[in-house]
Amino acid sequence: MKKIIFVIFICIFTLVACKNNPNTNEVTLPTHPNMEFVEIVHQAKEENEYTTTLYTVKNSTQEQVTEEYIKILENDSWNITFVNKPLLIEATKENKEIMIFLFNKDNDVTLAILSR
Repeated sequence: MKKIIFVIFICIFTLVACKNNPNTNEVTLPTHPNMEFVEIVHQAKEENEYTTTLYTVKNSTQEQVTEEYIKILENDSWNITFVNKPLLIEATKENKEIMIFLFNKDNDVTLAILSR
């Protein structure tokens, strides 16, 4: 009987812990067709912190990626709040915010995406 109560307790504890996980509030972004994940540079630990993630789009230009990604965000119901072509895109959706910084490196474009 003690084993059954222990198993039930562990199940309830696991469900509560998963529900209160702060990472369930992560921002899910639409991706550019050629966008490749590079790394998470900084993982937010508090509610008002930004998570910084790097992506690369190979064989492209800042201007091209900026134009294409703005359309992708708009098609996914993101509200574009500020654009400084071809360096920066800011957008919101519901209670989510993103800032996308674009950098040229050789024939590739690096996107540093700050999200919260």
